[in-house]
Amino acid sequence: MRNSYINPIVCHTCGNTIKPFINENWGAILVSGYDKTDEQGGEEGANVFHEDIVKFKDVITSKVLPAMCLSEENVIIVPGDDANSRQTIDNQIDEAFTVLEQKDIRTLLFVYSGHNNMERGFQIDKNKYYPISTLRTRLNTLKQSVGKLEKVIAIVDCCEPQLLDLDKSIKVIQLNATGQTEEAEATRGQGSQFLSYIIQAFTASANGGKCKHPGCACIEHLKPGFITVEDLWNYVDEHRKNGNMFGNGPSKNMQGIDWKNTIIAYNYDFEVQFKFTIDWPGNSIKVPVCVSPNMATSFFALKEILADEVIKHVYGFNTNDCGIKSELADILSIEIDTGPKLYNVEEIDNEKKLLLAWNSKRTLRCTPRRLHNIDTAKAVGLFLKDSTKVHTKHLECNIQQPFSLHDLEMFIDMLEHMETNSLDESFKEYTDALDIIIHRNKETQLQDNDLQVSFFDLPDNYTFVYMKFVPKLQVSSMQN
Repeated sequence: MRNSYINPIVCHTCGNTIKPFINENWGAILVSGYDKTDEQGGEEGANVFHEDIVKFKDVITSKVLPAMCLSEENVIIVPGDDANSRQTIDNQIDEAFTVLEQKDIRTLLFVYSGHNNMERGFQIDKNKYYPISTLRTRLNTLKQSVGKLEKVIAIVDCCEPQLLDLDKSIKVIQLNATGQTEEAEATRGQGSQFLSYIIQAFTASANGGKCKHPGCACIEHLKPGFITVEDLWNYVDEHRKNGNMFGNGPSKNMQGIDWKNTIIAYNYDFEVQFKFTIDWPGNSIKVPVCVSPNMATSFFALKEILADEVIKHVYGFNTNDCGIKSELADILSIEIDTGPKLYNVEEIDNEKKLLLAWNSKRTLRCTPRRLHNIDTAKAVGLFLKDSTKVHTKHLECNIQQPFSLHDLEMFIDMLEHMETNSLDESFKEYTDALDIIIHRNKETQLQDNDLQVSFFDLPDNYTFVYMKFVPKLQVSSMQN
């Protein structure tokens, strides 16, 4: 049921697709409160509540750690990064409801993290509040106007939270950071305690079952398969019991909820790891590498982790010693085989493809991108040994970067007229690489782009050569 987005389950009797009761027809509105002042009262650019909300969205839409598996198009963050600057925050909230009204949403997840005033409501801007009565009206209207809304799950992460008290026809689960007359806590360093523990609960088992507080027994409250309201409440409250949560702990309110509706998330109780094999030219040993999802915040961050492993296992030094982590990650290709031939290879270049390959139990290989696969968004590179002459010859040719097609052809021609004994093996490897790039891109990429070449001196007499296409300059390098 968790993987129904890629592998729908069809009833063998009636032929209908079986719909999961988590994530099917679910939508979410995630609101971060106003927080622009630091502890001394001065303006501050970061919004700790917004950062918590973004993290929460990543968790509930993740297909790697499948807690809820919500569709990203059904999850709306307010304030949004792409929102009209003239649009007020309350209008953005109203628009979010309007967008979801057009969809077949049966369960709505509403999350607020921020400051709250008992009389005026959620503080959504410097001098703007969103009353709980307005939220109540919007939710009731959503039920009355469309008639599809069946359940609301509200996570209210603020001080002195008020009850939603919705129409009796709507099932309600409301989880609050604290009691109605009590304060909640958030810090600038770690954000909200309450929301961070919920995020941890949704990902704990898949990340190895460890709490950020050593010795904490919170994981014992999560049962295999699913996470219920009671499980989540006990999980969060465990941190209050052992002194790792401020105040009197979380509170909850439920309306019209039966046993099935108490289930709010999957508990993916298998440790998740992406397994790669580093397959590097000239290195006969294939190095296995495992990366947990919580170690990488993005696809490129994952490649930077792999870059560290390549440098450590293949070349024997650390990327921090040579400053090439980003460039090396850029030339790495994560690949899967698509057939028996050497050319039956597909590059995995985004998180979605990685997830599909991982769910399909495909072997993931990490290797340098092949030179002929260079493209505008795909750099290539070489590691050359004892090749100090490479950069020197570039300077001697007096051709400025980035190199146009004409520059490259002229450079190759100059090399052919140099003394052959001055060209060592590494230098020949480099010029052969340029030949491949010119040959494969002469009529395509090199018409609109130039080639930028960067040299990095590394320990043990290695030189890393990083090559990428950049948009063609208005004035050619020869004219400069």
